[in-house]
Amino acid sequence: MIAAWARVGRTDKAEELLWQANEIRAKCKTLIPDVITYNSVVHAYLKDKKCDNGLEKIIQIVDYMEQNTKEQPAICPDCFTYHCVLKAWANSDRVDAGIHAVEALEKMHNLWEAGDTSLKPVTAFYNMGINKIAKSMGSINPRKALEVLNLIELSQFCDPDIISYTTVIECFSKSKDPSAAEQSLEIFYEAWQIYQEKEDKEMMPNLRTYTMVILSLSKKPTLENIVKGRNLLAQLNDLYSKNKDPRLRPNTYQIGRAHV
Repeated sequence: MIAAWARVGRTDKAEELLWQANEIRAKCKTLIPDVITYNSVVHAYLKDKKCDNGLEKIIQIVDYMEQNTKEQPAICPDCFTYHCVLKAWANSDRVDAGIHAVEALEKMHNLWEAGDTSLKPVTAFYNMGINKIAKSMGSINPRKALEVLNLIELSQFCDPDIISYTTVIECFSKSKDPSAAEQSLEIFYEAWQIYQEKEDKEMMPNLRTYTMVILSLSKKPTLENIVKGRNLLAQLNDLYSKNKDPRLRPNTYQIGRAHV
C-alpha cells in the first residue's frame, strides 16, 4: 500500500500508512515495519517533485530511524537510506546543504567499510558531495572537499576520477583559503601523475581543470605563480595540439588569468 500511494504521487498517504503501521506494531507482533518500509517512504519523498517540504520529511523519518534503532533493530538505516539523504541534500538550495551532504556521504562510507553491501559505492556518490561543497551558497570549505577526495583515495571500492580532482580544485579556487594556490597545484599534479602513469584518457585534465587551477594561481599573483600559470597554459596548448580535442581549446579567459 505504501508503494502504491507513492507511485500515484500521494507521498503524504504513504507516510501516513508508515506511522499507522508503527503504532500497530506495539500491539501486533506479526506486523513489524523494517528498513525497507521506511526507505520506501524516504525514497518517495526524494522523487516527489510536487512536495515542498520533502527534505524536511526525509530528515524527520531518518532521524526517527536513527533514534529508535536500539529498540527496533530492523529499522536501522542502511546505505540506501543515506544515499537518499545525500541526493536530497544535493538537490537542496539551503546554505548548509554541502555540510549535510558530506555527513550523509561519510555515514555511507562508514557502512561500506563495516561490510554493508546494500548499495554498491561508486565514485559519483563522492563527487556528489564534493560538487555540493563547490556549489555552496555559503562560505565554501575546500578542506572538507579535500577530506572527501581522501576518502575516495583510501576507499577499497572505487577511485577518484578527473571530476573528483577538478571539483576539489574548484572549491579551493572559490575559497579564501590562504594556501589555495599551492593546494590547487598540488592536487592538479597528483591527477596529472595518475594520467601519465596509467595513460588513462578518462584521467586527462580537461579545460575546466586547467581553468580552476589557473584561477587559484591568479588569486595570489606572485611572480612565481604567474610563471606557473603560463606554464600550465602552455601545457594545455600542447595537449590541444596533440589531441585536437575542441574541449581542450584554450580560451581568452584562461589566457587573461595566466597573464595577471
